Amino acid sequence: MASADDEGMRALVARELAGIDGLDANSQRLRETLHAYIRNLNSPDAAARSLGVHKNTVRYRIQRIEELLGHDIASRRVQLEVALECVAVYGPAVL
Repeated sequence: MASADDEGMRALVARELAGIDGLDANSQRLRETLHAYIRNLNSPDAAARSLGVHKNTVRYRIQRIEELLGHDIASRRVQLEVALECVAVYGPAVL
């Protein structure tokens, strides 16, 4: 990947995932939950099934994610999905 592309991707990830961009287990769990939630069309029930947790756990985590991000997920859904895919493909190096 070219340097400018690399910088642009890191900037996107930093902007969209600020607040849940840590390397700690909690941040990783929140990103996984957000990714599952978005992939399952914002359904807490479907996300919970894919993660193997209770739907109320997903609801709590989504509420916490929105608090940390400073906005609701629906307003930045596409941007968040792209940022999460970058992390999924390129790993923690983009965080």
